Amino acid sequence: MMTTLEKIIGTLASPDQCGHPRSLPGGKSLATLAVLLGSLGAVLGMAAPAHADTNFVGCAATFYNAEYPQSGVGTGSPTSCPFAENVRYNYVIRPTRGVVVTIPAYSPVTGQVYYMTCFPGTAFLVDGTSHVSVECRGGNDAVVVLF
Repeated sequence: MMTTLEKIIGTLASPDQCGHPRSLPGGKSLATLAVLLGSLGAVLGMAAPAHADTNFVGCAATFYNAEYPQSGVGTGSPTSCPFAENVRYNYVIRPTRGVVVTIPAYSPVTGQVYYMTCFPGTAFLVDGTSHVSVECRGGNDAVVVLF
């Protein structure tokens, strides 16, 4: 279940109905505001965007990337591994790291493109290991981790 802060951050960081980045007057990005809200939430002791309580199941990699060699899906998430791998690909081809970003990803299961909001975090796999990661949420309650 997403917290109110996460919903606000996800909304601010996501594109508008036409697929354009949301912005403030003067062209300032709302994604920047989303990052600041996440930082403020952490300072105030609120839940950070990444969920330490979410467990993930690892997916088989379909391409090589040294930075994020694997993806995973959240347990209980209606997410497929092929979709998670598409999220991983679309994330790793972008140069931006360490901030909230929103990326499109194609689902081969539904045939649709979904927008995923990604942020730094820690992934806890069902095998008991943990990894520094990027967690992505969006679509139809999809939860994907890159590690």
